[in-house]
This record gives sequence, C-alpha cells and structure tokens, in this order.
Amino acid sequence: MPLAIVIDSDAYNEMDDQFAIAYALCRPGQLAVQALLAAPFLNERVNSPADGMARSLTEMRRIRDLCNSQVPLFGGSASYLPPDGGHVESPACDELIRLAMAVPQGRRLYVAAIAALTNVASALLKAPQIKDRIAVYWLGGNARDFADQNEFNLRQDRRAAQVVFDSGAPVVWFPCRGVSSHLSLSLWEAIHWMQGKNQLADALVQLMRQNCTTGMGQSRILWDMAPIAALCNPQCIRSVPVPAPLITEWCMHFAPERHSVDYVQMIMRDQVFADFFAAIGDFSPDVQPIQR
Repeated sequence: MPLAIVIDSDAYNEMDDQFAIAYALCRPGQLAVQALLAAPFLNERVNSPADGMARSLTEMRRIRDLCNSQVPLFGGSASYLPPDGGHVESPACDELIRLAMAVPQGRRLYVAAIAALTNVASALLKAPQIKDRIAVYWLGGNARDFADQNEFNLRQDRRAAQVVFDSGAPVVWFPCRGVSSHLSLSLWEAIHWMQGKNQLADALVQLMRQNCTTGMGQSRILWDMAPIAALCNPQCIRSVPVPAPLITEWCMHFAPERHSVDYVQMIMRDQVFADFFAAIGDFSPDVQPIQR
C-alpha cells in the first residue's frame, strides 16, 4: 500500500523542489500524495516570507499540472513562528492537522518537509496530538561534523525546527552539507536521460538549463529529492539514532539524555537518480513525447 504523504515546500526558492515534487507524483505505487503545502521563505528572489510562500504556491501548481495531478494545494504561513511563543495560522496548518487526524489507527501520515518547518511546527503547536499520527522527513541543517549550522531551511525558522525536534513526533533528519549534497546532477545527465521523454521531463530539463552552470565538471545539487527518495525506497539511505538536537544560532548540541531522532548519514546517489529517471521516463502514458 502506498505511503500517505504531504509535501511542504518553498518551491520558488530553488529548482530542487520541482524535481522532488515531480518525483513524488510520478511514483503513485509507492507514494499517495495527499496535499502540497506552501512554506514561507525569504531571499533575494522575493520581498517577504509571505511573498515567498505565495510564489511557491504558484510554482507548485505549475509542476502539479505538468504531472496531470489533481492533488490539492494549500497556502502556508505568511510569517515565521513568533519568537515569544505561539503558532501561525494558515490553511496549510489546518489541512496538515485534518489529514493527520484522518489517518487510520496504526498508520502515519508522512510529512516530506523540504523547507523551513513553520507550517509543520504550527500544526504540532496547535494540535499536539498529531505527533502520534505523523512522521516528519526533514531536509535541513548540515551534517553533525560540519563547520556550522548556517543552513537555509534551518536559519529561516530556527524556533520551528526546535519545536519539531521537541514535539515527540518521529523525525528523520536529512542534513544538507555532508549528506544530501551528494545528490548532484549535471545538465548532461539530465539531457541524456530525460530530454524528449514527455512534457514533464522536458520542463525539468529546461529548469536545469536556466539554473545550471555548464562549464566542465559543473553540476547542480538537488537537495530536496533526499526525503522523497527515502520514502520511495528506504534502502537508499543509511541512518542512525542520535539525541534530538538543541539548536542555537550557529550550532547544535546533542545532550545524551535527550530522546532520539533518526539521523541520515549516507544517501546512495546513483540509486536515487536511477529510480528518479525511471519514474519521470515512465510518467503518464497519455502524455506524448515531445517531437524533435
């Protein structure tokens, strides 16, 4: 039976979210995507976290439509968690709670969180009981032995990350630098294995053309594919239990008395991309290959 999942994404931030969402929607035998949730983000591409969330919602709709999917989309938090406590109301927060509470007894809703954890943390703060009904697969932070924890998804909302780690919900933690950074793809590989397969494949290749440096030896890290790959095929990762981290501005502390989370320490890059190319290439037989 496919795993019931939701994807929480800042899809307008980079191009890796689009690859991750397409991967999930093209593996219906493994993943039953229940909803796409838009997360806030702020960088040079947008004017505010709310603008980042709204643009991400639009971009997720574009990728969903390319996948011929009817998966519902929900706007998320317009701001990060307030530092003095409380959560942020949003349709995404409420939908995550609703889906979690609808999961049959003994099963879980898997949350592929590939952005700041504001929406997920808000849902856990508003309805703490969902900790027993969800499992969070989060891409964020860096490897434990990396020089610092100044990573984008983490620094956008450090309080949200701490809320999720402290919630008691099962967490599978995918560090960026040192682990998920192995998921590097060259434009040549994308063209060779994807171009001309169908409209979705060509759209993803075009994204790479627009966002990749094409010099000798150049590639692009598709970080956000890591949680989706692990949900499709758990054998592509190796993880170990570690104490749930205590997060400060620049680093994490690991107190041995803390409860455990699953820390991904290795991901099989070749295995991931072989399955991804197969999923995209086999996508939707009613979508005709592009004629060239």
